Amino acid sequence: MKYRPEIDGVRAISVVPVILFHAGFSAFSGGFVGVDIFFVISGYLITTIIVTGMDDKTFRLRDFYIRRARRVFPALFFVTFLSIVFAWMLFDLREIESFSRTVFGVSTFSANIILWLQDGYFDLSSEMKPLLHTWSLAVEEQYYLFFPLACLLFWRWGIWKLFLAIVIAFIISLLLGDWGSYHRAGAAFYLLPTRSWELLAGALVGIYLYSQPQQILQTKYENLFSLAGLAMILIAVLTFDENTPVPGRYLTVPVLGAVLIILFARQHNTMGKLLSCRLFVGIGLISYSLYLWHQPVFAFARHQGVIGTSGWAIGLLILGLVPVSYLSWRFIELPFRKNPKLMDQIRFTTVSAVTVCLAVTGWFGFDLYIALRYGPSHLAVARQYADPGGYVTSRWLSYSLRDFKGDNGKIKIVLIGDSFAQDILNAVEESSLSEHYQLSVYHISARCGNIWTQSDFSEFIDKNYRPMCRKHSRYNNRKLQSLMKQADEIWLASSWQDWQTQFVPETLDRISANFDAQIRVFGTKHLGAGLNFKMYLAELNQGNTKINLPVNLSIVETNHTLKDKVGEDRFVDLQHIICGSGKSCMNTTDDGLLISYDGSHLTSAGAGFLGEQLKGVLLRQ
Repeated sequence: MKYRPEIDGVRAISVVPVILFHAGFSAFSGGFVGVDIFFVISGYLITTIIVTGMDDKTFRLRDFYIRRARRVFPALFFVTFLSIVFAWMLFDLREIESFSRTVFGVSTFSANIILWLQDGYFDLSSEMKPLLHTWSLAVEEQYYLFFPLACLLFWRWGIWKLFLAIVIAFIISLLLGDWGSYHRAGAAFYLLPTRSWELLAGALVGIYLYSQPQQILQTKYENLFSLAGLAMILIAVLTFDENTPVPGRYLTVPVLGAVLIILFARQHNTMGKLLSCRLFVGIGLISYSLYLWHQPVFAFARHQGVIGTSGWAIGLLILGLVPVSYLSWRFIELPFRKNPKLMDQIRFTTVSAVTVCLAVTGWFGFDLYIALRYGPSHLAVARQYADPGGYVTSRWLSYSLRDFKGDNGKIKIVLIGDSFAQDILNAVEESSLSEHYQLSVYHISARCGNIWTQSDFSEFIDKNYRPMCRKHSRYNNRKLQSLMKQADEIWLASSWQDWQTQFVPETLDRISANFDAQIRVFGTKHLGAGLNFKMYLAELNQGNTKINLPVNLSIVETNHTLKDKVGEDRFVDLQHIICGSGKSCMNTTDDGLLISYDGSHLTSAGAGFLGEQLKGVLLRQ
């Protein structure tokens, strides 16, 4: 394939907006589209290589995959290993847990899936993820696995049948991406089926140009078309933002812009000369290393508070990326790309061993981190700090609107509420209460209010959550009402807010008017100001297994209000059961096990502790 310096120039106008976007420059709010331009370039180059090889009968899948490995893996693995070192030095438990999963994704070409299952790309927390950008590499790697096979399959019917097949796949993927950008935004952003149309756009360009005798589109309007392409990219970079639905119809603007430049920019015209200048080509040559290095540098800098304190700091970081990326290109990328024998010397088993090492580090990274830094005996508590919601929510889904198991002698309970209700479910199941109760649960967010009333209380709900709350059926769910008719008891448990307490009496009246079940209202709770993992270990190392923490007294007042409104016979004061009536709360069990990791939600030990305490309250005659 003949080298086109202007393609390196296109790489430059792709990578610079991405870097400026991740650096936090608001003027480049749409800089993330640089990744989409990369996809178009990649699709064009890969397809040209494959079609050329198939046409002259020199294409071999094994050779193709080896070339891709030489291009992608060395620098990627090097940056990943260095990121592991810095993450282990700087990150806290939750960050290590998330980071380790992404390392596993990098090594298994599934980083896009891992990140999809975590936070969104535009979430504030995503800025702190050193390997956030590897999602796009995973998309490309997955594309590399399937696209050559599809080309081999359709090539037997000729190049234009292959072209037609790509057109069909392009349309399906674009339509799917457009639908997903409005209905499944996270999956659409990260996953190959909704992203492949961008790579396929480049593939169509590659096939079209290859089919032309001179591989050039000659037209007197080529300057106009290529300049229009650059304008489309700049419009997207400067006007798109985190609210732009992607990867659907809006991304056709920068994608088409990249297509026009690839089609019409040539060294003899204005755009070709611009993109072929030494500055653009130089940036383009190191663009892969620039892309690899920028996100870890920015993430670790943010973690240390460097970014956000000074414009000079971010400017120096960006300038520093250039020499680092040059060295990475010169001494890591080039030797593997230009010297096939080097890759042959580093045998397949070695590459596999490095990949497996990264995968193991990612899969067991958190356990290794705790064992080496704090000791294996603290792993269980550390894991709960790292994934605080994991235990709390672990049972809820399987109990949600679950049918009761006939007449098995157990009391039938419908439990309605939020994460505090999840604590109650765990308390029952972690204790001998499970021998007496069978539960079916239903979720109503505390943001919306666990209340059933004809009054309009939308003014009390945060305006950001009003649309979500309006869509919630609350107590008007048919399945819920069917279960409430069968229930012996109905339990309401929430992180009650003061405004909600005025509506609780009407809620209980409506439940009583429609159902025969006994009603219990569980109060809110605060088990002490946050106790982070290091503080917890410090207390243990000093021999203190009885950790008292100050409580939020406003919670106590809210419970008093609830008790007055619902009656003592219906009210269960969790705060008093766990903490007593003082101004502080013992956040450890008699065995020295942690009750709450955040002062509000229960650990496994805390759930078991509460369950045993509740026996005397719930089972008394």
